[in-house]
Amino acid sequence: MDFGSVVKNIIAILFLTWLFFRLYVSIFKGRSNRFVGLLLGLAGFWAISYILEFTFFIKAFEYLYVPIMVAIIIAYSPEIRMALVTEKRRGNFFRSNSTTASQVDIALTACWSLREKKRGALIVFSRNVPLKSFIETGTKIDSEMSLQMLMTIFAFDTELHDGAVIIQNGRLAAAGCFLPLSHQQDLNQ
Repeated sequence: MDFGSVVKNIIAILFLTWLFFRLYVSIFKGRSNRFVGLLLGLAGFWAISYILEFTFFIKAFEYLYVPIMVAIIIAYSPEIRMALVTEKRRGNFFRSNSTTASQVDIALTACWSLREKKRGALIVFSRNVPLKSFIETGTKIDSEMSLQMLMTIFAFDTELHDGAVIIQNGRLAAAGCFLPLSHQQDLNQ
């Protein structure tokens, strides 16, 4: 074995050690801000392997790049979702759902009327986050938003009064919907 191949093998071992360490740190430690670093690290590792002609790593990448990308997407799906939601809020990817002032007035009037009767209401306006999965938990209505409809839905002893009403694209999309619990731990009780 000549000196050049020994140096190549040492460099390959160091790169492999670094790669596994970065994978461990990014998956089990601080995930959200290391996602892009992990992708850049993998791309850099492939480029260096290609330049230095590490045939073992090049062949390994040829066989493993699809499973590695799928595993990264699965492991970082919450971060990817949050990035997409953030971009949607900025209006870069999707069209935004507009809520008119009259719809907000109708909801506020319904809330005040229900308050006087000592009843509550959960009314959700879909704006930047898709709510299809929550709409599917309730009864689909797809009607125009009106004060009478909200008062009827939240009347005592109706089947739809337990759960939330979801308003999407200016229409009552569904009622009796189940909403998730918050992941925030520092909420006041």
